[in-house]
Amino acid sequence: MTVLADPLADAFRGTSLRRWNAVCWVLSGAMAVGLVTTAPPGGTVYVALALLGCVVLCATRCSTASRPIR
Repeated sequence: MTVLADPLADAFRGTSLRRWNAVCWVLSGAMAVGLVTTAPPGGTVYVALALLGCVVLCATRCSTASRPIR
């Protein structure tokens, strides 16, 4: 048995993963607000928001799949 197979290590890894997931969602929301409020009006705002939306949709798909994508 290795140290990585320890249930305590798995619980720590799971907790860390959930915290980083929450941090990434908060940063994604902050980026969207920052793009909308600080960028001058024009097509570049929409392109940046579309790219951010694509990243968010892909992250959601990967995290909520019935068979997780690895």
